[in-house]
Amino acid sequence: MARQLVFHNSVALVGKVLRMYSSTMVDVDFVEELRLRTWARQNFVSAEDRDMEWHPVVLEEMRNIDEESQDD
Repeated sequence: MARQLVFHNSVALVGKVLRMYSSTMVDVDFVEELRLRTWARQNFVSAEDRDMEWHPVVLEEMRNIDEESQDD
């Protein structure tokens, strides 16, 4: 079952950076969500270095990593 995400931009892969373009609703299936979360963990950057145009799942996972590091 796909997870619906509403965000201001659709996703495009530019090099290795996930960026979003134009306004749309996107269905992200389980496999795609895992791929995005894995990408976020492998390419983690501090909050001030994040591009707010990255996919919302990527940004959410990076915030999860921030919270995990605060819990330690």
